[in-house]
Amino acid sequence: MAIDQFGNKVNPIDTPIEELRLLSGAKMIFCPECGTIVKFASGEHVTAHFKHGPNLDCTYESEAESEEHIKGKVLIRNWLVERFKDVHVEFEYKIIETNQRADVMAIFPRGKKIAFEMQCTRIQGSVWKKRHCTL
Repeated sequence: MAIDQFGNKVNPIDTPIEELRLLSGAKMIFCPECGTIVKFASGEHVTAHFKHGPNLDCTYESEAESEEHIKGKVLIRNWLVERFKDVHVEFEYKIIETNQRADVMAIFPRGKKIAFEMQCTRIQGSVWKKRHCTL
């Protein structure tokens, strides 16, 4: 996830790759956390993503996502949009209270939020517990 020069969220899932390449070349995409310019990278053997310049101290951490993980997030988003016509859905939504990012966040008209995570790799139970909390 990144933001464009107008503050709109852009991502490789919903934004055409060529548009992201143009924005990146023009230095018009930014980190949503620290506001610095980020570069867009993609290729035959590289999953599309945004990256900071070297040695930048930013709290917006990013992990490479597999094609399976990205497809899962899209399936979750599409299901939510089809099932709940009035829901607003965002990818990589920052949860300020826990300093975490949900893969997919559903925001309902009255303000209720439900976070969805797509887990494709095995994790230990203790790691799973650490990632989950109730507010």
